[in-house]
Amino acid sequence: MLSAWIRQKYPNQIAGAVASSAPVWLFPGLSDCNGFSMTATNSFLKYGGENCVKNIQLSWSNIVDIGQSIDGKELLTHMFNICTPLTDVQNIIDYLSDFLGTISMVNYPYPANFLLALPEWPVKYLCTNLSAYDPQQPVVTRISLLAKAILSLTNYTGNQTCLDISTSSPSLDTTGWDLQTCMEMTTPMCASGPVNIMPPLNWDLKSFSISCQNRFGVSPRVEWPKVEFWSKSVHTVTNIIFSNGEIDPWSALSITNNSYVPFATVINISDAAHHLDLRTPNSADPQSVVKAREIEKQKIIQWIKEWKLKYRLLKFFNGIRSFISLLDYLG
Repeated sequence: MLSAWIRQKYPNQIAGAVASSAPVWLFPGLSDCNGFSMTATNSFLKYGGENCVKNIQLSWSNIVDIGQSIDGKELLTHMFNICTPLTDVQNIIDYLSDFLGTISMVNYPYPANFLLALPEWPVKYLCTNLSAYDPQQPVVTRISLLAKAILSLTNYTGNQTCLDISTSSPSLDTTGWDLQTCMEMTTPMCASGPVNIMPPLNWDLKSFSISCQNRFGVSPRVEWPKVEFWSKSVHTVTNIIFSNGEIDPWSALSITNNSYVPFATVINISDAAHHLDLRTPNSADPQSVVKAREIEKQKIIQWIKEWKLKYRLLKFFNGIRSFISLLDYLG
């Protein structure tokens, strides 16, 4: 995002930009708030299967039902091995939905430690425990299988003693980002539809603004980023590559075709998660990623050549201008 915006605003200083997995249209009114959750759902359908998605969908209401009582909260605490006794069932729902979004985002074809230590194709790994679907299955059995699947990933290294549900990305402190979303980076997120791995969620600007005031004492500047970063009026931008992993949930909020950016380059990469094209090459990389990197490499070479030529011409004409000024002075 930053690379695209800095090229847009300062084309006289920035030769080009690779905006990989850049959700530049994440702001209110620019994209479907359901896009992130639906792309994540499609990733689960592709790599985990329909039964896995059905089990996850049913689990949300099951967790709410179990968590109605004190004994139910204790049971959920035990099932998910939560570090601190669960007092509000919404806390485990929020954690699980964030976690599913995270592994959709980092669904890489090899083990990685970007947001947390995970095996290759973590979505497929998680769904191994959820591959059988039985709508008549006892609620406790279904949630037990979900907990087993979640813990198989959160404790993939074997070093975890309990599940800390205060964050789904242990390597990140998201407080700063939360504050930004309450100011200039407001990101509408909702979840709906007959097939969706996320719990049902509505997004309302008024309610969101109240929560921002309560937490940080600030209100969203909803229109500011649209003006600052040109909204969808980006048809004149040049020398930007918008590369999108097709299984990256953030791609739903990015530029995925050239109709909006006819003078830029759009690359949609199959079987690629969040900025996989910018990661270190790996023998497990899909050919689509290898090809995308080659396109990016050639574009960067082209930009550098054009920039050097522009600089030489500018230097040449500045020299002529100085020479003419000298003649005028002497004459």
